[in-house]
Amino acid sequence: MKKAVYIIVCLLLTAVAAGCRTPKLSEADAQFQRGEYYDASVTYKKVYNKLRKKEERPQRGEVAFKMGRCYRLLNMSARASAAFQNALRYEYPDSTTHFMLAQALHADGKYAAALRSYDKYLEFCPDDSLAINCAEGCRTAQEIRARGSRYVVKQAKLFNSRRADFCPMYLGADCDQIYYTSTTEKATGDKKSEITGMKNADVFFSKKNEKGEWERPEPVEGEVKIRVKYCGICGSDIHGFTGASGRKIPPMIMGHEFSGTVVSVGPGVNRIKPGMRVSVLPYSACGKCGLCEAGFPNICPNRSNLGVLDVNGAFTQFICVPEKLCYILPDAVSFEAGAMLEPMAVAHHAVAAARPLAGKHVLLVGAGAIGQLILKLLVLENPASILVSDVSSENLDRARENGATAVMNPLKDKHEEVLRAVGISDGVDVSIEAVGVTPTAQMSVDCVKNCGRVIWVGNADQMVSINMQNVVTRELHLRGSYAFTDEDFSACLKILTSGGVDPMDLVTARIDFWKVTSMITAMARRETRQVKVLVEIEDSITKG
Repeated sequence: MKKAVYIIVCLLLTAVAAGCRTPKLSEADAQFQRGEYYDASVTYKKVYNKLRKKEERPQRGEVAFKMGRCYRLLNMSARASAAFQNALRYEYPDSTTHFMLAQALHADGKYAAALRSYDKYLEFCPDDSLAINCAEGCRTAQEIRARGSRYVVKQAKLFNSRRADFCPMYLGADCDQIYYTSTTEKATGDKKSEITGMKNADVFFSKKNEKGEWERPEPVEGEVKIRVKYCGICGSDIHGFTGASGRKIPPMIMGHEFSGTVVSVGPGVNRIKPGMRVSVLPYSACGKCGLCEAGFPNICPNRSNLGVLDVNGAFTQFICVPEKLCYILPDAVSFEAGAMLEPMAVAHHAVAAARPLAGKHVLLVGAGAIGQLILKLLVLENPASILVSDVSSENLDRARENGATAVMNPLKDKHEEVLRAVGISDGVDVSIEAVGVTPTAQMSVDCVKNCGRVIWVGNADQMVSINMQNVVTRELHLRGSYAFTDEDFSACLKILTSGGVDPMDLVTARIDFWKVTSMITAMARRETRQVKVLVEIEDSITKG
């Protein structure tokens, strides 16, 4: 008797437990709202199969419709068609069901059936231009299918897997190399996406051999896939967007000041692991030329730059970069600060070129984003004084806060008087120019003492006019400072980690990904004044 009771209790507990695990419609709706379309489709299907009673037919129609939406977004057109047909069979009262069914049939190449569904939908919404155009597309497709096409489409079996392959891109003038992304079985990692139900995609590479035949694609070795968290807007992005510089060739993705989280790693990657927080040095040098061997990879003639010319950058959700370009962010360094490493490295390279600075009088011309970072780093060098020149009162106020000994506006103040006020009679020892136009370049020369050093960082104008005799007869040391080296990048990461410099007070705006174009346009038109803008990418793309 006791044994029988025990069995009954166990059965009851099992039934209760099973009931607790029964998927709920609210759970599926929440998955859909989060963008987890694959997981949502699975849950909707379980709910659909559970609704068997006659009085549950209306709810079954609703679930079928929602399931169809998931399949539609997953590009599973056949399953979407079946789901929407079930929604109509159970009299789901939404006319868009006909339209979505039509689109699914259209995508599946069933043009006659799709046309009937478009026509049915147009009975409810006769002025819907999209449906009208789609219906016309079906008619045209039927005509082309009947008479044949001049184009021949063949399956590229070498590149196509049983899963998803997309975004092919030719590389090289001869189009003899191709990159593409794929969720093929060769993709690294074993975690399936709750959005697609497939493994995350990796970048694959193929090239033509001596016979002109494509070689079997392989994952790109030594590369790291990063989910971009933050990316800063650089002045070069603005100039590229407007076409002023010619260094950004559309169509392309800009952005090179960024940080993010490692999603996956390719073959041959050992130092970097998935889950690591990283900032990225945004260029690759050849490492073989005379300049690279001499320690100047920043001016390597074979250098490849992210977000410049024809190399896509980081204003995107994911980016793949070589492992060697990744710098691991310590816990003390935020993602935001990590995105500031690149402009900070530019500033560090200029300060390094100006050394030694201890006990010297220094003039900084230009107090924008790079100028302010130069100022912060100059303070660490213990100079005798730091004078800052700028035409913006806001920039000058910020310079005072960041450690400037004195400031001046060249439109209002005479530099000779400002220099004398701080006890400098024969000029500063070093001047650093961070604008790149004729008036500021000339000022950087005029204010320095005989045999003094002038460092040019600004790069706004291609041509500037300078009094050459002023340079020659006073034996001035004039040097350019361009970009940075990996040593500058590493040094800045150490400074951030130790708390020696906090760049975050320079961030005057944080925007989501969808506002990048409008912000760059406003900055180009000078409709807004910003020091540094950070674009929050990961969360804003996830939220849509």
